Amino acid sequence: MSTYLVAFVVSDFVYRESEDVGNGVKFRIWTQKDLYEQTAYAAEVGPKILQFYEEYFNVPFPLPKQDMIALPDFGAGAMENWGLITYRESALLYQQGISSLRDREGVAWVIAHELAHQWFGDLVTMEWWTDLWLNEGFASYMEDIGTYHVQPELNIVDRFVIHSVQPAMSLDALESSHPISIPVNHPDEINEIFDTISYKKGASVIRMMANLLTVKTFNRGITNYLQGNAYSNADQDDLWEYLNVAGHEDNTLPSDLNLKDIMDTWTLQMGYPVVNVERNYETQSVSFQQKRFLINPNSTSDGSYAWFVPLSWTVPHHPSASFNDTAVKSWLYPDSENVEILVEEALIDLPLIVNVQETGFYRVNYDPVNWKLIADLLVSDHKAIHETNRAQILDDAFNLARAGLISYTLALGETAYLKNEKDYIPWMSALNGFKYLESMMKRSPGYGDFRQYMISALQPLYDELTFEELGDDLGLDRFLREDVVNWMCRLDQQDCSVKSLLLFKQWMQSEDPDLGSPIPSFSRETVLCTALQQGSETEWDFLFSRFLNSNNGNEKSAIISALGCIKEDWILERYLDMALHETSGVKRQDGYMVVQAVSKNTLGRYIAWNWIRNNWNLIRELYDTGIISFTSSMIEGIAGDFNTASDLKELEQFATNNQDNLGTASMVVMQMIESTRVNVDWVEEHYDTIVDWLNPNNYKK
Repeated sequence: MSTYLVAFVVSDFVYRESEDVGNGVKFRIWTQKDLYEQTAYAAEVGPKILQFYEEYFNVPFPLPKQDMIALPDFGAGAMENWGLITYRESALLYQQGISSLRDREGVAWVIAHELAHQWFGDLVTMEWWTDLWLNEGFASYMEDIGTYHVQPELNIVDRFVIHSVQPAMSLDALESSHPISIPVNHPDEINEIFDTISYKKGASVIRMMANLLTVKTFNRGITNYLQGNAYSNADQDDLWEYLNVAGHEDNTLPSDLNLKDIMDTWTLQMGYPVVNVERNYETQSVSFQQKRFLINPNSTSDGSYAWFVPLSWTVPHHPSASFNDTAVKSWLYPDSENVEILVEEALIDLPLIVNVQETGFYRVNYDPVNWKLIADLLVSDHKAIHETNRAQILDDAFNLARAGLISYTLALGETAYLKNEKDYIPWMSALNGFKYLESMMKRSPGYGDFRQYMISALQPLYDELTFEELGDDLGLDRFLREDVVNWMCRLDQQDCSVKSLLLFKQWMQSEDPDLGSPIPSFSRETVLCTALQQGSETEWDFLFSRFLNSNNGNEKSAIISALGCIKEDWILERYLDMALHETSGVKRQDGYMVVQAVSKNTLGRYIAWNWIRNNWNLIRELYDTGIISFTSSMIEGIAGDFNTASDLKELEQFATNNQDNLGTASMVVMQMIESTRVNVDWVEEHYDTIVDWLNPNNYKK
């Protein structure tokens, strides 16, 4: 067993033992005695996921028991110690009526991630931290598959693009990103790579690889890899070899291609391409060309980056069209500038959709005619395009506009159909795009027009979904309601704000507020934040008392976030200082959440930034120790929407003043400096265009 996987726990905890699912593994959930009732859900889904993995990998779980324990103060979300997985309470415990549907899914999700590690990381361990992604990428890829097995009704697999692919692309579009596989020579460098690239980009390129090999061949290669390296170490080249053999044996990988050559372009260099698609509407030929995608239009990148890019496409409304066919139809090679292909189904009046179900880790930019064909089809018959590709189109359009590759007028034109969109996945991509606009505009004169536009765009959905949960809700409708309500309250839409204040007042006036809250679990954080924005010390102290008295990790997390919404600056200062003193009632594990909560507050962002700079040495001493560090999360939470020259100057000065004292936050500070430069340029280049477009006389045309 690798030394980092050894764990011992000495406690007076109690446990719930699961029923044997037929594999003979003793499965127990441990927690503090007063939290025993919250262990039932984990005890139900944990053994099912474990047994599913045994069958999926065709490799039996090698230990006689699997314990999982909820620790009251734990830095990580969870840790995959072999046979004794440790969790923070909010990641393992679920309480019906208090925890939300999203909380319940989150518990299954983390369990599925950690149990996947029992094979990827524990049974087979990476040779060195350079290949951390072999652990975290695979566990992040499998977490959706394992969760889907126990919660198929929530269709988590189809949401992979919005919670893994697109967030990874966002970070990987910076010049200060890093390769998935990166040399590690110092302990701080280990901590730095526990990030979105190792987890989400790692999972995304694994999904791409599974698609290009076919899932059946990929799984067979993985089984051989696990069996061949059990109780030992492996690096990514070992993985490539097993998968390469399987691909050639099954004829799913062309005989003239070697998987190592393909995948090294994705793991040994940072970034990813944008594939430019130019159609010849007379000959039906299509030209594909790749170029590294960078979010900074003024980048000085040397242009030497190139990938093996798997191309797939379909044509909606064409008789042969199928969004279920994600197979590779052609390749872009690193050493060729472009490839021209005759696409017989590419008719002049139908749009071409490239990267079917966004299985490839790349963006797509079309010629103006094809963009117009897509926009027209979305308005006339949006369901003719798969929901994942609708999400891809929106995400690509917003980011291509940010990078200066298409106009914002074109990008925002692709959103015109949203008044007819009812599906969760495309809306999440759209709202993520609008969230960036919000972050750039919320301190500007143009924010009023943005606010009115967003309220009018979301009002039909808000009216249909309503503020309250309905008995016949589908799972993703409940998630969509949660996000729409959050946006409407954040935009200070009257009905949302009034109902939130009413619910909070009812809770304050209840005979014993610790016995229960009238606030629905799905909207708890939104309602609490909305009420605190209008509140004073009385409301804040009431809510902090509920935090101290609650024994539900999910509820406590929501309250921590909401407490940062108050508009009294002295209360925000007091709240931040609580993160430095455990006697305050804020545990060390939650301190970074306090900083993030205050940072989301328009006023609090400045307060938190001053507090970070004034207390950096103490913050590093408390939060930058061991394998888990929270200083990166704090910096990212504060600086994520910096967009002025003074913001940039202050951030650069902070980096200079602490050049030998940034610790594990070094990489994130550099990324935030780069993203701030991009944001400053964005305001200069695009702010007036957005304000003009948001003029009601324009966007309503």
